[in-house]
Amino acid sequence: HTRYERSIQRGEGEKDNVTLEEFLENAKREDDGKGATGANIREVLKGADVVVTNNGTIAEFTLQIEEALLALAKK
Repeated sequence: HTRYERSIQRGEGEKDNVTLEEFLENAKREDDGKGATGANIREVLKGADVVVTNNGTIAEFTLQIEEALLALAKK
């Protein structure tokens, strides 16, 4: 629940002031393309050449970025 914890810490208005259950419901709607933007995140991910997640430390994120750039440079 890293995303939820970060949203609570961020506290940027109404969208961040929700319970864990509400957050998970909103995330599911976004994943399925039923959120405010209509983007189906699962479908978008299927078409991505590289996927980078931001669920760990800055060092882990940086490593993922470096690996993604190397993978893309090989294409």
